[in-house]
Amino acid sequence: MAENPLLVVLRSLQALYGMEGSTRQQEANEFLNNFAVSDTAWSVGLQLLQEETLALPPEALFFAANMLHNKARREWVRLSAEQKAGLKTSLQTVIQALQSGSRLEYHQGPLARKLCAIYAVAMISSPDECRSLLLQLLTSCSARGDAGELAFLLAFSRCVCEEMEEAELAFIAKDTMEVHLSVLSGDMVALTGKIILIREGQNSHVAALHGEAFACLNVWIRRAGLSLVSLYSKDKAVLLALLDALQTKSRHLQVCAEILTKLITVASYPTPAYLEMTLLVVAQGLLKTRATCESAIGAEEEEVSHALTDVISTFCETYADWILEGVHPEKATALGELMLYLGSQPRRQIASLTLEFWMVIQDKPVASRLWFYQQDAFVHLFDVMLKQCSFPPGNAEDIDELEYDDLNAFRSGFQGVSDAFIAIFSLLKAEYLACLLPVLSAASSKWQNVEVALFAVSTVADEIKKMLSNTSAGALHQANLESMILQVLQAILVSTASAHPLVITTASRLLGQFAGWINKQALAARAFDTIEAVLQYLTGALGLESSCVNAAKSFMQVATSCTSCLIEMQPGFLVASVQHFGGVSGQKAMPIEGRLLVIEGIIRVAAVSMNCSAILQTVLNDSLSRLDQVLVATSSEKTWFRLP
Repeated sequence: MAENPLLVVLRSLQALYGMEGSTRQQEANEFLNNFAVSDTAWSVGLQLLQEETLALPPEALFFAANMLHNKARREWVRLSAEQKAGLKTSLQTVIQALQSGSRLEYHQGPLARKLCAIYAVAMISSPDECRSLLLQLLTSCSARGDAGELAFLLAFSRCVCEEMEEAELAFIAKDTMEVHLSVLSGDMVALTGKIILIREGQNSHVAALHGEAFACLNVWIRRAGLSLVSLYSKDKAVLLALLDALQTKSRHLQVCAEILTKLITVASYPTPAYLEMTLLVVAQGLLKTRATCESAIGAEEEEVSHALTDVISTFCETYADWILEGVHPEKATALGELMLYLGSQPRRQIASLTLEFWMVIQDKPVASRLWFYQQDAFVHLFDVMLKQCSFPPGNAEDIDELEYDDLNAFRSGFQGVSDAFIAIFSLLKAEYLACLLPVLSAASSKWQNVEVALFAVSTVADEIKKMLSNTSAGALHQANLESMILQVLQAILVSTASAHPLVITTASRLLGQFAGWINKQALAARAFDTIEAVLQYLTGALGLESSCVNAAKSFMQVATSCTSCLIEMQPGFLVASVQHFGGVSGQKAMPIEGRLLVIEGIIRVAAVSMNCSAILQTVLNDSLSRLDQVLVATSSEKTWFRLP
């Protein structure tokens, strides 16, 4: 006779949550995972929930509820009408016990939500029945205000909305339920708003439901089609309550920020008067969160910082036109200053949320912007970006690996960093370089400041080259820009051997980016000193592990762009690079990718040079020399055995 599946499951649960050892625990977990997909799991799961005599611990009850919830989401739609009816009857018994409070263990938050979610899937499959239940609960709760009934309505209605998105449902049932929810949404949002506004002194039991009410509102606002303006016009007090949660660092701050973000992004077409009043109220409310932002950032509360940064950035992006109009210049300026502060927070991934706002601003005509946003804001943004892209103080070897990865990810450009620098350069133009030159020219500058200044120039190199080639620009402007670029290059090339390896890495990339312009200047002056200095610099950079990849790419760019100059120069400047192929002074051998780039550059010059034979001979001699070294090393490692 087959063993009772309930008993097998009970033993497995005891092993899973008991002290029978890790091996038994793994076996139990594997069995329960396999059992959960069986048809028998429906009846056993309901038995575990319904039979009080089993006296199951909370974790076992939650296992049963979670198992049934997963099955309901995937399998309810495929059950027969008879199966659904039987299971729904059992579920109604569980839900009645939850509502009446006869099973205290059901009232643990996670378990109660799972039970409501299972019931929600079952009820959505009968949309008219589900609508009737929701309407009955709404009517009763509005009339009586019973805390227990309100708690169930909030949890169940929230689950209905969530399961409409997550569960596999029949199309007809889902479409019908969508219509019902749309009709009920206005009353549901209104009741939820009333719960949110009830204070502790008025009704402590109902006030304790604020968390559930905010969570419920979060899923119902889309159904109700609410926007900032419509909520302000219908229930200004609720909008103020949401803003207050952000200002006071409420435990509901994150869900309130999420609600506000959704309200902000809903498209609406209100009258100008209503829009103006709403935006002013929200702007004032968000500005009052400054202390909360500072507290969260100072305490490294990343979830709070993220929530606040997200909602403030979303508001500023969405209503950038209103900010730039400057009807309320003090508020508009303060919002920009708050965005700059949020953009400077240590967690760069969160700070990057603010960058899109500045891209939106940059797309607007400069003359039409509020004075602060015409230039001052971008000068401050430049400072923020330089600080965020800088290596931390101290030795590079001491940088935490996570910090290093975070910085590189931020600087990579995927989060809008490159676009931000380009936007700043487009506005400041030559002043952009003028801000960086003092750092690059001063011998006392820290390596971190020099490196980030070079990074800032490298990031906008293409924009600079476009400006340099723009013949419509004034002669004085052109000469000024060229002078600044020459000063940047000079600052790189006169740096001593004491320059930091990371500075050399960034500088090497920059030299390659301007190879074409360097060639043009050299041909015009018939002077090759700069090209010689560039090749010497890159040759030195090829010998450093940190910079050899950038240096190899730039070497190939210089060789390609400056070919007409290089064929008139002594070949020694070109072929000196091969000395680093095998690694010198204890350095590792150059990666094959780097060697190929250098060889390609040398061959391109050699192909049109009168010194072709000498250049190729030098490369060949190096290759043969290293091949001999490999053969000797291989030969010495072999052990010969005499054959019998």
